[in-house]
Amino acid sequence: MLTLPEELLLLMFGDDRTKGIGIFSRHALSAGFVAAALMELAIRNRIDSDLESVWVTDNTPTGEAGIDVVLMQLSIDRLNFEAAELMERLTSFGQTIRKAALARLQDRGILKIKEGLFSRILGNRYSIIDQSPVEELNAQLTKILVSDDIPTPREVCLLSLAATLELTDHIIQSANRAQIQSRLATLAKMDLIGRRLSGCLDLMFQKLALAYQSFPRC
Repeated sequence: MLTLPEELLLLMFGDDRTKGIGIFSRHALSAGFVAAALMELAIRNRIDSDLESVWVTDNTPTGEAGIDVVLMQLSIDRLNFEAAELMERLTSFGQTIRKAALARLQDRGILKIKEGLFSRILGNRYSIIDQSPVEELNAQLTKILVSDDIPTPREVCLLSLAATLELTDHIIQSANRAQIQSRLATLAKMDLIGRRLSGCLDLMFQKLALAYQSFPRC
């Protein structure tokens, strides 16, 4: 199973505006990947929260380098902060999370990282080898956006990140914008946390999205 940072990258690679690097400042993009990593930790029951703060409940490594670097930082510093402050403190780890996600996608045979000065100058350093994961992810999220199906916590997290990054128009290009916004608002209010994540997931979905939007963009 792909992690949320990996899925977020696939959505970006599928968007002609971003190509996996984005139209966002480095600080804003880093915050997005930190949010994805925190959400992944929430889904895996490594962190929890109340209305005021976030804390580690299980410091067992996940085996995913980009996720575990955040878990280790939370465990070492014993952070117990309000979500927006937590995001700001961890933003410096965003590029590490992104690079780890790129490496894992290459290991999985989904993309290829191009080497050399020419590729760096052109900004075209990655190419998709296997398009099927991108197409499957778009189809999966499109189904959630245009139907009344109840999404999984992972799907809610990914859609919240996509909405923050303004990637939903790429996921479903021909949809009515007002209807999609209404559906996203409904998803944000769904009570998934009581069953699965002990209050953490919904808080991450709302507070981390707000924190992300406060960072500057290009």
